[in-house]
Amino acid sequence: MKKIINISLLIIFVIAIASLSVYIYMQYQNGKVKSVEVNIIRENPKRGYLNQQTVLQLINKDSVLMHQKVKKVNIPNLIKRLLTNPFINAADVYFNLTGSLIVNIREKKAVLKVYTLGGQGFYIGSKGSLFPVETGYSPHVLIANGYINSMPWIQHPKVTDLVYSKTKLPDLYHLAIKLDSNNFMQSAISQIYINSKHKIDLIPEIGNQLIRFGTIEDANIKLENLEAFYRQVFVNEDGNKYKEINLQYVNQIVCTKN
Repeated sequence: MKKIINISLLIIFVIAIASLSVYIYMQYQNGKVKSVEVNIIRENPKRGYLNQQTVLQLINKDSVLMHQKVKKVNIPNLIKRLLTNPFINAADVYFNLTGSLIVNIREKKAVLKVYTLGGQGFYIGSKGSLFPVETGYSPHVLIANGYINSMPWIQHPKVTDLVYSKTKLPDLYHLAIKLDSNNFMQSAISQIYINSKHKIDLIPEIGNQLIRFGTIEDANIKLENLEAFYRQVFVNEDGNKYKEINLQYVNQIVCTKN
């Protein structure tokens, strides 16, 4: 008998908890949006392409969310809308228990700013996305210019798109990633130049040397050789006595003096 009573009490307790949970959930769903909190994640916390006002405008594009019922807010649609912004890499949107809408945005990181012969300008992001330079914020990144033809980047905003397979854009992106991942090279190189022979030249941050890089082939070896050369020459002698550093030969550096 005691066992039956215990089981009955347990069942009543479970039903009570379930009923309370349903009641809280219904209250929560019928509650109104109390606030919208925007968090922008980026390398420079103080400056970037986006601001809270821009994100709020995207969220409230069709109607103002404040004071709407929680259950009427379509979070998947909000995420899709946010991702239409060319500067947003990822978005996470959810409600907390108090009815506040939390919007976490990860901003794109540029690794290269490209200027074409036709005067086009655009960024290449760390994930291979192409996005505009028409913004009040201009990050300090590597520049690529020279004999680069205009690109249909607005219609094809990924460096992996087939339309770029016969251009220098994939090579520029992969080289920029390699330079960005190397702290020494980040500070040593300021510009990538595509010359009239469609080969890659590098312009150093300090000094007047022209670095003949050639093609993207054996890029890691070339960069290792260049770093070793810089560390040895600029410590032990005047590096400015060289006007050209040629990395195009296998496992060697050929230098031309002024």
